[in-house]
Amino acid sequence: MDQLIPREKLPVTIQGLLYGELEGRGTGLDQTALRESLWMRGTMEVRDGRLVDVNLLRLVLSKIAFIPDVVEKIEENLPPQYKEKMKDKDTILEKVECDLSARDGSLLIDRMELNADGFLLMATGEVDLEQNLTLTADFYIAE
Repeated sequence: MDQLIPREKLPVTIQGLLYGELEGRGTGLDQTALRESLWMRGTMEVRDGRLVDVNLLRLVLSKIAFIPDVVEKIEENLPPQYKEKMKDKDTILEKVECDLSARDGSLLIDRMELNADGFLLMATGEVDLEQNLTLTADFYIAE
């Protein structure tokens, strides 16, 4: 995560209301037994959400800065409402929905849809018990 978000901003604070529906099963009381037997699936949703002190639009654009002048060109061509959003400290989360499952000691993000400040982030991923995160995401900015 510290490759995506500066270390001084970690852990990321998310404010909002969390709703979920989960179904699961597992056996055993120790970590090894649970790791081998845990199964879960469900959905989660964040309502009235906010990423505190993280401007996701600015963060994503900064990660493509390895291409010469691309960030400047994109910022020049952004519609006025996005130029204003680039100045915001927080990211307002309009909609966050996730389909989740767990098996073989990992939490799987089967589908995540995040709408925030006029853009869409679609992602899938996996988090293991050692907190290693693998994430594949597509980022869309509406015109």
